Amino acid sequence: MKTQFYVMHYKKNEQRKANLIPLLEQTGIDPVWYLDYDKDELNDEILGQYYTPDLSKFKERTSGMYPEVDYEGYQGVTLGGISLCIKHIKCMEDLVASDFDYGVFLEDDVVLNIDKKGIENYTKQIKGAKWDAIFFGGGFDHNLVASRVAAKYKDFILVDHPATNCTSSYIITKEAAKKVLSTFTTICTSIDWELNYHFKVNNLKVWHTVPYTAGQLSTAGVYECTL
Repeated sequence: MKTQFYVMHYKKNEQRKANLIPLLEQTGIDPVWYLDYDKDELNDEILGQYYTPDLSKFKERTSGMYPEVDYEGYQGVTLGGISLCIKHIKCMEDLVASDFDYGVFLEDDVVLNIDKKGIENYTKQIKGAKWDAIFFGGGFDHNLVASRVAAKYKDFILVDHPATNCTSSYIITKEAAKKVLSTFTTICTSIDWELNYHFKVNNLKVWHTVPYTAGQLSTAGVYECTL
């Protein structure tokens, strides 16, 4: 079973790449750096293809998952947010077209406390449970998902939808990526909320590792958010 690693990177974040490269080298990860569709490159044609700032779609994507959502204040998605969504979509398309079985998705503000072999071992350790995606880190601790824990298996917890913890470090199977792409027709919110919707409508099983072995430097205040 083969795993492909992806890093979604904004080219102007040169310092992030400079900091991440030695970390990836230390952990044995040689990823595909996805560099296309930066926010500065999003023209009307690209936006017309991928982005629909539609309140009704936004309500559909978030219904029943986020009681605190301000629908009256909906203003669409920033160019940075659209860019990141497209990068995730394109990497999933690459995974589906490849001969890899799993994709590991890393954003350029990720910090890793685990090596390549350790990440790949998660797919072996969880074989006794049905799974589609594994979050092994994120922007927040497990308190974010604690109220939605549906089951436990070894060092994993199954989380009811919404099931993401930001999108800086997760594993997805090729078959799950296919399902997400089948319903991911247009962007109307941030990538983590988009994935929460597509995970839910496709009835995907989303697990989290305990403990997390990755973090996110933007949410930790180390990097300035560029979304």
